[in-house]
This record gives sequence, C-alpha cells and structure tokens, in this order.
Amino acid sequence: KAEPAKKAEPPKKAEPVKKAAPTKKIAIPKKAEPAKKAEPAKKAEPAKKAPPAKAKKAPVKPANKTVTVAESITDDAIICMICGKGNKLLKAHLKRSHKLEPEQYIAQFKLPADYPMAVAKKAK
Repeated sequence: KAEPAKKAEPPKKAEPVKKAAPTKKIAIPKKAEPAKKAEPAKKAEPAKKAPPAKAKKAPVKPANKTVTVAESITDDAIICMICGKGNKLLKAHLKRSHKLEPEQYIAQFKLPADYPMAVAKKAK
C-alpha cells in the first residue's frame, strides 16, 4: 500500500530572542590622589666631603642584664654584651646588628685581646 503524500508544512517562524533589559552602569568612584605640590627647582648641591677614615661612634648602651666576661662565653654561644643575644659568630652579629668592629667592641667593654668572636666548636 502506498501512503498518500503529505502536504509540506509551511516553515515555522523563529521566535524573536528576548533581549535582557539593559543594565545600569554604576560609576565607581576613583580614589582621590593627593594634590602634588610643585617642587621648587633644585640647585646643584656642592660635593659632600668624605667622612674621616675612622669616625668615632657614640658608645652603644649595654643590655639591662649585665653579664660578666666569664658568663658571656658558653659552649653553645657567645653572649653579646650590648643586646644580650647569644651568637655562634659574634663578629658577624656585631657588624650586622650594631655596626661595630670587633676591636671597637673589645675596647668598649675592656675585654681581653684574646676574647673569642666565635664559639669554640665553630672556630675549629
């Protein structure tokens, strides 16, 4: 049996796409920059003189807790008489934290000339 030919259906119209309502643009305030003051023209500065080779520094105040020379040397650390901190390498600590040379430190605290700047274990 042959089926009767079906009539072609007319093409369906595409439904229009609904557009979203336009969003409001919100103005985001920018951080106010402080007003810059006009800098006066700088004059050429004269060359600075180099500081003297060995400028004397004001002596550093010792730590509140006083430590004797014998107590400052232990098996594990050498205690700084300025800040009271125990260090394995006192020389490095003095330069880094107090801007002192070992000779200045020894003179300031009237330590013996053979005062160790490193723990005995590190010195070997």
